[in-house]
Amino acid sequence: MKRGRSRASSTIRKLLLLALPATLLAGAVLVLAIELWVRTHWDYSRGTPGFYESDAIRGVMADLIAGRQSYRSLKWRLVRTFEWQLAFNALRARA
Repeated sequence: MKRGRSRASSTIRKLLLLALPATLLAGAVLVLAIELWVRTHWDYSRGTPGFYESDAIRGVMADLIAGRQSYRSLKWRLVRTFEWQLAFNALRARA
């Protein structure tokens, strides 16, 4: 009975001391590799990578509010952000 307990204890110890840190390290390396790839291959004409809302659209709106973006060129700048629904609605609207 003592021997079975020792094997289980040894297995758990190996899992905690070897497998878990190796898994965490591999996950961290994977996340860093993905981040590096995205940052080096990103097309900055589409803004910067974001999760909820396109940074390109936020940039357009910030420039519009600050007065750096004219309404005359707004439609084509929206087209260049690749936000097709917003660009289509802007092109469809009358100036």
